Amino acid sequence: MPGPFEILEARITLEPELAAFAANRINDDQLEQLRELLRRFGQPGLDSGEIEQIDRAFHALIAESTRNSALAGMMNWLWDVRRQSQVNVKFYQRVRDKGLRPAVEDHRAIAAALLARNANSARKAMREHGAGIVILKLQGFIFFGTAHQLVERIRARLEIAPLVEHAVVGQQGLVILSDHLAAIDHPGR
Repeated sequence: MPGPFEILEARITLEPELAAFAANRINDDQLEQLRELLRRFGQPGLDSGEIEQIDRAFHALIAESTRNSALAGMMNWLWDVRRQSQVNVKFYQRVRDKGLRPAVEDHRAIAAALLARNANSARKAMREHGAGIVILKLQGFIFFGTAHQLVERIRARLEIAPLVEHAVVGQQGLVILSDHLAAIDHPGR
């Protein structure tokens, strides 16, 4: 079963093209559903479970709007795997525990492009949404020192020190979290 690294990588690859397809194929009822999801996304006081449901519905609606059942099925499978694998469940729990939420502004930009039925803008907005995720493959590296030293080296190497707010090192690898970035290492299955 794919881990969080593979799921994120697949989504970053697939979703910009889904958004572009959807921009040309989305119908008026789906656009109305999109508006409603955005309205719900912006409500104050939502818990992480509600936000995740809205986020999944948003991305699933885009996939369904392609009118391509194979593409929609792949997207739904990626979301389903997130809930079926203990590695994924633990990873996303850590993300939620750190208070990170999907960026409402990113979703608004994606929706605006879809409402305008502009495939290039939809692709770009979805690509920018995915650009907030940096994936670090650390597997195979030998590191001597503390987890703090490792995080500091990564910050310096990526020149992201101002963006990194939290780092979690556990059995599954390294997860760096901020409002702008989530970087992970998943050492395999």
